[in-house]
Amino acid sequence: SEMCIRDSNNFSYSNIRQGENQTCSLLTALICLARFQEKHTINLLRGLMYPQKDGLPCFSPSGVYGVKLQFNGTRRLCLVDDCLLFQRGKTVPYGANYLENKEFWMSILEKAVLKMYGGNFERLDSNPAYETYHLCGWIPECVKLSELPNKEILWSRLVQNMDEGNIMLAFGVSADQRPVAGVVLNHTYAVLEMREVGDLHLVRLKNPWCNTPISPSPKLARAIRDHSLQDVERDQERANKTGIFWLEWDEAVLYFSSLYLSWNPAIYPYRRTFHSSWCKGDLNHSKFWNETYSVEYNPQFLLKIPPHDDDFEVRIFLDRHVTSFGQKGWRNTAGFKLFAYNGSRLVYPHEPIRTYNYSSREILSDVFIFEASQHVEYYVLVILKGNNESPEAEAVEDLSYFTFQVLSFMDIEVIELPYRVFRQEIVKNGVYRPESIGGNLLAPSFPQNVYYMLNVPTKMDLHLRLDAPADSSVMLMMVRVNEQDPENEDLAEIPFQNIVNHVSPGFYFSGFSCLQPTGVVPGKYFIVLSNQTREEVGDYTLSVRSFADKLSQNFDEFLPPEALKILENITLWEPKLTKLPFDKAIMGEWNQKNSKGLSRISTDQYQMFLRNPGYVVKVRQPTKLRAILRSEDYEKLYKDFLSVPEPEKSFNVEAPSLCICIMEITDDFRFQTILDDENYAPTAWGFHSPIVELKANLRGYLILCLNFEKGYQGEYSLRLQSSDPIESIEDNTNLCKMKFINSLSGIWLNETAGGCSSEVSFHKNPQYVLRVDKQTEVFIELSCNMAYPIGLYLLDSNGKSLMECDSKAILSAETTETFLLELNTIRTTLDPGKAYTLVPCTYKAQQNSGFNLVVNSNERVNIETIPELEFGYSKKITSEWNARNSIGSSKNPRKNYSQFINNPHIRVECVNNTRLRVHLQSQEDYLVAIHAYKITTDHQYELFADSGSYTNIRMGCFVK
Repeated sequence: SEMCIRDSNNFSYSNIRQGENQTCSLLTALICLARFQEKHTINLLRGLMYPQKDGLPCFSPSGVYGVKLQFNGTRRLCLVDDCLLFQRGKTVPYGANYLENKEFWMSILEKAVLKMYGGNFERLDSNPAYETYHLCGWIPECVKLSELPNKEILWSRLVQNMDEGNIMLAFGVSADQRPVAGVVLNHTYAVLEMREVGDLHLVRLKNPWCNTPISPSPKLARAIRDHSLQDVERDQERANKTGIFWLEWDEAVLYFSSLYLSWNPAIYPYRRTFHSSWCKGDLNHSKFWNETYSVEYNPQFLLKIPPHDDDFEVRIFLDRHVTSFGQKGWRNTAGFKLFAYNGSRLVYPHEPIRTYNYSSREILSDVFIFEASQHVEYYVLVILKGNNESPEAEAVEDLSYFTFQVLSFMDIEVIELPYRVFRQEIVKNGVYRPESIGGNLLAPSFPQNVYYMLNVPTKMDLHLRLDAPADSSVMLMMVRVNEQDPENEDLAEIPFQNIVNHVSPGFYFSGFSCLQPTGVVPGKYFIVLSNQTREEVGDYTLSVRSFADKLSQNFDEFLPPEALKILENITLWEPKLTKLPFDKAIMGEWNQKNSKGLSRISTDQYQMFLRNPGYVVKVRQPTKLRAILRSEDYEKLYKDFLSVPEPEKSFNVEAPSLCICIMEITDDFRFQTILDDENYAPTAWGFHSPIVELKANLRGYLILCLNFEKGYQGEYSLRLQSSDPIESIEDNTNLCKMKFINSLSGIWLNETAGGCSSEVSFHKNPQYVLRVDKQTEVFIELSCNMAYPIGLYLLDSNGKSLMECDSKAILSAETTETFLLELNTIRTTLDPGKAYTLVPCTYKAQQNSGFNLVVNSNERVNIETIPELEFGYSKKITSEWNARNSIGSSKNPRKNYSQFINNPHIRVECVNNTRLRVHLQSQEDYLVAIHAYKITTDHQYELFADSGSYTNIRMGCFVK
């Protein structure tokens, strides 16, 4: 026993030898510590063992020794006795021993570490850096040499830190490393010294077995001779006894697979330490607590990095507290993920900035290099636990504790993010069935997804979670109920824009989804449990939580009962949908002629809908009706897309914007809008109308199938669901066809393409006279074969042409409200005893095209073409009004008649009877007129013709 402390001041690293125990990692760590203690005179090993005398380990009369180990986040005293195991017939211990005497301090240290591991050392993935941490608390790091792009830079870094006492090193050889003479596989080697000799980089190593050195290269042998490296030569000569030998750096990084580093924590001026825990999860809600799906309940730390001019280093270190090493079913692992901070605790474990998946042991260490920045940066570090291999182990585990340290060269702020306190939770369990899996937003069956109704009574934050089958890709959506229809509980009727802009947009994730909307305003919401594929079925669990305003470190802390009484609770229920028993499907198509791309047409212009496909529905009794319009072409494209399994493919087809307009046909053959076309829906599932109430009406209701895109071509399906049978469904093709139909064709060509009333050539357009014997309603339709804006004018003019009628008739003409491309209409009533002038025209002059006129009426309408009068002679005179001759109207009381005749005038002499037409045009927007006087034999002026009212119409005025 006296021999145990005889050389306790020396702790010679060269005499340490590994025994029969498979503890090479531990012995390598002891060698490194002994070498460091000898070189830097720091009591690393001497301070570990008790009892002590004058600061040094001493003999224990009781045979009991204490060893201070770093374990579960702090220094702990491990007691062992001095009984050592010997093999029969041998005089050295079975475990670690000394080469030249009977010192057994290293045997005591080895026994204490083995006791800490519970005798399961051989089952563990150990390395010298881990054991150095347990012995003296230095921070471990492992470098895979095969992953280093530049090993020379590593040399420079290691040499400087080793000389300064900042680091201890060891090499490791994996079991699958390529065999090299002298290199022991699945073994570790202590690094005793690093030296530069000329252009050579040398490494001094020790094999804990104290044998099987690696032979030096010829280059190293020449360097020993040329530079008289006597100490190197001496080590090489005694290598088979001490296990100490030298290698070139290039050889070392080639022969070994790993480099184990132990960093002195004292080099970091700033250290923050946290003792915390992982919360035990609810086994019934496994995915809510499984960090593969959600990290909501994992410990999270906020790192606030201040502005910094240069790159700087932050090291993190995690020590998971364990109660058993190597027990079957246990995995004492740890990991982390680094995220950018978004203002709240993280939930989804995807898209991290950096990931350390899981360590092989309970210890984890890593370094972050933050680039120079002039701004404050925020990051969240999520601590991962890993899942135990056996359910039994998980079942008996309560809370798992850990110690977390952040070490840096700059003072940074580190905060453990607290768990939020929820004041209420509602949980709904259900089953995904094939008919209730509607797919994603691109699927025509999206409204078939499972969804719930949520009522939010006051402004609050919410937390929604969905646990779904593991192989399914799901996403939660929260959609506000349309404020115009607050009682609606049918998802298909929600305007598409409301779904696109749903609260807190999510994304698809395997087996789990979460939403954390903040500041949710009071109202009703749809909670959609969308599934991206239609193949998965199984159980699901939906959890909806509302949160209090305060935060708590304890995840299961609730508000006291008296506080809950004054809070309004959220309510969650399954929607109440009205099912209509009668269902009728109609197939149709949009084409170039009927797909007009109309939006928001007023009641006065309802006739413009006639080119859109539609149906007249007649009912005998009050009936509830729902209409569903879908694009068959889009659905076919989506089915074809699903039929070709390609992992990276995407569906880029945009759904057409559809709408339905429903109008009641009144007894006087007018239309009263019941469902307006204000909500075009570019949705994969088409347009679903709300339920409308139809009164008994054998005139019928007009249902129009609208497509926002003009000229769209494709098939559609219209489903009419009703509470009672529908009497009949007729195509709307003949809706406005009346008893009498008059059709005629014409042409706008050069001069006869006069344009609208704003053009100077308006009077040159083709013109027609309409007469009726009985009062009748007429529907006049004008179409052309060119894409020109066209319109109609109907004048109460006694059948006169534009050149003959009074300008008031033109200004008061009944016209189409707007000029529309290719098609325009007028619906009006004609009275008997009158003659009407009908003028079809293009908007601009000189737009040549053929046109067709169709006049529908309940009584006979006589239509005549107004011929263009031909004259043999034409004379154009250009003049001007000025201050002297612009006298103005003869009705102006301030002007007498004698002055009036001083207006510009011309004198015409006719030898024979002749027809005369005078056309006056002003270059300005003046009110003008023409007066024609006969000069009598006694030189008097008799008015015999005038152009009527003064006008500023661009075409001017006429007298005939």
